[in-house]
Amino acid sequence: MALIDIAEQKGDVDRSHGIVESLKIIKDQWKTDMSEMNVLDMFAGDGTWCTNKIKEEVASMTCCDIDPNKLAKIEGVKRVSGDIFDCLDHINFQKFDLIHIDNPSSIWKTNVDEGYAAEYFRLLNYVPRLFEEKCIVIHNLNTAPYGEYTEDSLWAEQRREFYGVEQSGLLNVNDLVEFHKQYYADFHKIEVGNITVVPREMYEGVIYWWNIVYELNK
Repeated sequence: MALIDIAEQKGDVDRSHGIVESLKIIKDQWKTDMSEMNVLDMFAGDGTWCTNKIKEEVASMTCCDIDPNKLAKIEGVKRVSGDIFDCLDHINFQKFDLIHIDNPSSIWKTNVDEGYAAEYFRLLNYVPRLFEEKCIVIHNLNTAPYGEYTEDSLWAEQRREFYGVEQSGLLNVNDLVEFHKQYYADFHKIEVGNITVVPREMYEGVIYWWNIVYELNK
């Protein structure tokens, strides 16, 4: 499956390249048996982009999304509809073998009382409570935001604060690999094992969207 350039696409597009390649790495390179895995899938949507591909490989899935109509299209999984933080409370922090976060590449929650939520940043705080001893995590990285992104936007402010950088409009993906290793060590005392990045999508010839895939060991 080829890496697509979203700027050149019209209509419905198969955007599953990233998850297909990520699963290949887990199974073929890391030699991980996924057949008995219990998976948490955040921002599952209607399952088209990622969920259905993961479902083919694992024993069970809990899928969360704010849109119940989209979620209803995913068969053979446990569905939890609502705000993602409410969903996490609903599942009462069950334990999972793989956590997939198909997070939006922008600000997606702007409730001032609860704080802003951009990309996957706040969700990583919950990850340690969602597994026992070992877990694999997959989530998005956006190294070159486009569209509504400007350096004076709230989105940019959230990115600079999380990554600890002065500008966040163009980030080096290898630097982000090292950032995540240090993040888990510093904030959660958790070791990152195997870790890699997978190109997910291009925009005007530039890879802007990636999957980062890593193992966590308590």
